[in-house]
Amino acid sequence: MENHHPDAAGLKTLYKSLFASVAQMLNQYPGEYNFLLSNGQLLFAFTNHRQFMVMRGRSQMEGALFLTTLERGLSRDKWRRVAKATSRQGLLLAISGNDIILQEPL
Repeated sequence: MENHHPDAAGLKTLYKSLFASVAQMLNQYPGEYNFLLSNGQLLFAFTNHRQFMVMRGRSQMEGALFLTTLERGLSRDKWRRVAKATSRQGLLLAISGNDIILQEPL
């Protein structure tokens, strides 16, 4: 199986840089945001007004991680809530393969 996890030092540097950029954007341009950003190895997900719902794929979709901001998920399957702290500006996730490897409230 291929290793989808990048080196830890580079990941933390990239994550901190994106974290700081998002915080600056929110200060300069307040509003409600949801976005996905990828560099081809990592997927970054941000929301500041909804909660993420995640579900790991099963059977044919075993290696997948499904992510949505819809309150009840996308199906009747069991979805896990990834909630942001209510006193914070939002939540930033870093996803590699089908793993959430970093999660931090802004």
